[in-house]
Amino acid sequence: MIRSLLRSARLRLVEADEVARPQPPLPWLDPPPGPWTVERAYRYCEDFARAHQENFPVASHFVPRALRPHVIALYAFVRAADDFADEPQYEGHRTQAMDTWQDEL
Repeated sequence: MIRSLLRSARLRLVEADEVARPQPPLPWLDPPPGPWTVERAYRYCEDFARAHQENFPVASHFVPRALRPHVIALYAFVRAADDFADEPQYEGHRTQAMDTWQDEL
């Protein structure tokens, strides 16, 4: 019985976390409007990387500070390509998203 209660409480916590967690931006489907600067692009990449709630934003602190924005930008590019392949929001648009991403590169 205790295990059942704990399991139920854990499920509610996971569900609440999924609802409360902000969704990462969707490159290509909803790019931010307005003019881009290099600084704004790096900031977008960092926000995108942090929104995915993986280990990379933490691990990036082991990269020398001068290289960090470049490594984060590379990660964001690759992370977005991975999202195109398996995120449901891109269903029916995967090839077009990848083609556009390749053209942008």
